[in-house]
Amino acid sequence: MPFDVFWSELAKGDLDDLYEYYSQLSVDVAVRIHNGIIDESERLTRNPEIAPFEQTINNPPKKFRSLLVSKRRFKLVFYVANNTVKIVCVWCCRQNPARLRKAVRLRKF
Repeated sequence: MPFDVFWSELAKGDLDDLYEYYSQLSVDVAVRIHNGIIDESERLTRNPEIAPFEQTINNPPKKFRSLLVSKRRFKLVFYVANNTVKIVCVWCCRQNPARLRKAVRLRKF
């Protein structure tokens, strides 16, 4: 059964922020990263369990998973509910993992 992918407003904002940052360096690079992340998120429609549980986040009852995208530079942090993949965060893997825990905890979903 296919899953729907839902991007939270904050995750969309993360994606927009990445685009803005990389477009200052190169619009072509920004477009490639932006579109690549969206394209890779489509893998979750077939099987969201391809992504492991995100070990840095312990926020029951939701079980967060993360999919490495864009040459493993970013993570899509999400959970699954009612056949819907809910992306809550686009995370740059060069940041401190402890900040990911705080960023997800502060988000409403």
